[in-house]
Amino acid sequence: MRDPTITESEWLASNDPEEMYDRGIVRGSRRRMDLFCVACARLVCHLMDDEGARHAFEWLETNPGRRETPTEPAGHVRDLFRGVARALYEAHHRRKGGVSGAATHIAYDFWADWYEYAFPNVREYFAEMPGILREDPLIYLSTVMRDIFPFRTVSINPAWVTSDLRALCVGMYDSQNFAAMPTVAHALTEAGCANQAILAHCRTTSRHVRGCWVVDLLIGKE
Repeated sequence: MRDPTITESEWLASNDPEEMYDRGIVRGSRRRMDLFCVACARLVCHLMDDEGARHAFEWLETNPGRRETPTEPAGHVRDLFRGVARALYEAHHRRKGGVSGAATHIAYDFWADWYEYAFPNVREYFAEMPGILREDPLIYLSTVMRDIFPFRTVSINPAWVTSDLRALCVGMYDSQNFAAMPTVAHALTEAGCANQAILAHCRTTSRHVRGCWVVDLLIGKE
């Protein structure tokens, strides 16, 4: 069993998504988990032949936190794939082989929040097909995890958030273009923010996605 503890420096440097997930920092609201699901699935969605299966993640990206879920513990795995996700469930259970089948299997696990299966499967299924995923899955998944889940709970001073700064962050969230993150760091510094976790995250050249924990803080999303 892996040691459940992890230091902040280890969290920020790791490129092992399986180990990072095991450390228990990946948790949050249904909305946050849905955006994490979408970001992870983006790694494989372009490889799925089934349009309905791909549409499930397109829908989830614009409707995080609104998926249909069982009110009681799921009696059958298909209960986790209600509404728009039924096409993904059906595509997975047709057991299609090849690249599309592998991608669908991994996307299916992402939807069900079965990251402990999805992460090693990404590595195993595509190990002999370099380049097919467009990005190194270990680096991509680790970076996305850090972007959506802060190492520790962080709060902000409402006085830091001017109307201009909030509008900038809303624009990034809506467009998914996060090129202005260094501008956010500058504005926060000018407003008196000295929280190094927030400022360092804004200044990082790594990927930001919808669900970025700093942007969510600044626009008041959970």
